[in-house]
Amino acid sequence: MKASLIICFFLFISFRGYTQACALNLTISQSAQTICSGNSVTLTASTSGGSGSFTYAWNTGETTQSINVNKGGIYTVSVSDKTLGCQAIQNITIAASPTPDAPTASSVIVCPGSTAALKAIASGGTYQWYDAAGNFLASGDTYITQPITAVTLFYVEATISGCTSPRTAVYAYLISKPSVIGATICAGNVATISASGGDSYTWYDAIAGGNIVSTNTTFTTPVLNTTQTYYVVVITNGCVSAPTPVTVTVNPAPQSPIVSSPSVCSGQSASLHAS
Repeated sequence: MKASLIICFFLFISFRGYTQACALNLTISQSAQTICSGNSVTLTASTSGGSGSFTYAWNTGETTQSINVNKGGIYTVSVSDKTLGCQAIQNITIAASPTPDAPTASSVIVCPGSTAALKAIASGGTYQWYDAAGNFLASGDTYITQPITAVTLFYVEATISGCTSPRTAVYAYLISKPSVIGATICAGNVATISASGGDSYTWYDAIAGGNIVSTNTTFTTPVLNTTQTYYVVVITNGCVSAPTPVTVTVNPAPQSPIVSSPSVCSGQSASLHAS
């Protein structure tokens, strides 16, 4: 009788061991939604519940908790714990897309202190704008900058189907100052000075409250006996420049020479000297 009870007890314990509930849960996480050309995605099997150490088996043949994949498709992982017959299976579908081309964007020229409208074009997707240091600025195909006071570099990229393109450099330039040419003359002469690089020109004889002396690219001064500075204001693409100085340097005329007037008799020669 006792032997029968002992046998029944061990059978009961063994039965409980074989019928222990499997509490193992399994999920797969991914480092990116899409595999882009030349890149890979990391898949990680995460467990909850279960008991003891876990055994991993991917349909790629790998047996680690995480794997790297570089092709689109369905990936399956099977995880077992130390409980006999306890196994969880999960799969995930990974898409693959080509890396899009860098968007097209043209640099612009603006007036000093004005904002710039930068426009990007790509074959769909979304756009992200960055400053020269790589800091994110805005999304959208058009970006309106802060007022531009110096040549400024921006970058734009496009994201299509989860893949991001290389970045395109876009510059905001300022309308350049006019090029000017002054002159150097001797006292008592006129000078012709000039400017270029604009659409229209206005010359003044003083930086503030001066008179308009010319509206051509060149200006011929009146007779000058002292150095004089004139100022030209240029309009380029609607931008009005600050008055740009153009100087005429006047060198004083040399003093008249001192000469001696010798007396000679008719038919004789004379030597003349000047100093």
